[in-house]
Amino acid sequence: MFRSQVLLGVFALVPSLLLCYAVLSTFYRSSRAYLAICWVPLTLYMGIRIFLDDPDHTLNEYNLGLMLESVCWTSLFQASLGVGLLISAIAKKEGRVTLIIATLIAGLPFIIDRA
Repeated sequence: MFRSQVLLGVFALVPSLLLCYAVLSTFYRSSRAYLAICWVPLTLYMGIRIFLDDPDHTLNEYNLGLMLESVCWTSLFQASLGVGLLISAIAKKEGRVTLIIATLIAGLPFIIDRA
């Protein structure tokens, strides 16, 4: 039951991030579009952690642990997208610094949660 609920959360977050990336990449370069969406998992992770540390435990009925796990796996997926974009940038001999920073930012929730 737990895994199916996490997968449902991931399948809700990943397509929305891909849609945002597709829309942004039509107006900007792919590295700039990726930099714009790389903050989403980190922001969600930090917001959920703040609510999980709530001493009153008023938000426990929303099952924030499942949301946090979904955000972490979405973060891993988004970081792997950044690695793919980085490999493409290396092959095209384009700028790589922005993609490296954005990939690290996107993968940070997964790294923090597993540490």
